[in-house]
Amino acid sequence: MLPLLIFQSNSLIYELNEAYYKAFITEGKKTMPWFIMYFTKDCPNCDKVSAEFEKAQEHLDGFISFAYADCNKNPTAVRTMNIRAVPIFMLITSETHYKFEGPYTTTAMISFITEKLSANIDEIDETWTGRKDPMVLLFHRSFKAPMLLTAASSAFHKYNITFAMTRDSDVINAFGKPSLPSYYFYKDGVGTRYKGDKEIQPFIKAISKHFGYSIEYNEL
Repeated sequence: MLPLLIFQSNSLIYELNEAYYKAFITEGKKTMPWFIMYFTKDCPNCDKVSAEFEKAQEHLDGFISFAYADCNKNPTAVRTMNIRAVPIFMLITSETHYKFEGPYTTTAMISFITEKLSANIDEIDETWTGRKDPMVLLFHRSFKAPMLLTAASSAFHKYNITFAMTRDSDVINAFGKPSLPSYYFYKDGVGTRYKGDKEIQPFIKAISKHFGYSIEYNEL
């Protein structure tokens, strides 16, 4: 049985009780990161910031799971996460969790999530042209890693795949001047351009197929 889905405007957000929290957060595989708002029904400020939370979900739909956790229905989570006041927001990955300190705006939430998930994205070096290990590389013009790359990196963190990007012209030239932006999957020193949809589900499936892994991005 799945957690209750809450539809607010264009948002799709899960509501977790104690059993669901244990199944999907505490003991779940968490290949897809979770951004959770801990609240209580008698908290006026929770109502005020929930709209910003839901707007953030709309922007990041498909890349991470969003959920509400009523503290009165999740006493174990309140204790383990040391929640002493609400609202509290947590980004939970398969490796760790991060507390969002605010401000409680849509822009700040998106920036926080993107920054934390991009921590494992490497910078491509010219010497990498001779590497034989599995790599997912992005050649582009932006300074920031897109959510597609950061979410995929999080999903495959237990696998021996390097996720990296570059906007450096010398490095791009060293790799044969690929068009910008473009994603390449490298295996045994051979690069294959990804030409599929720039959405997380087909991207994850393409990586799994190319490197011979079996992974489901959304465990729900």
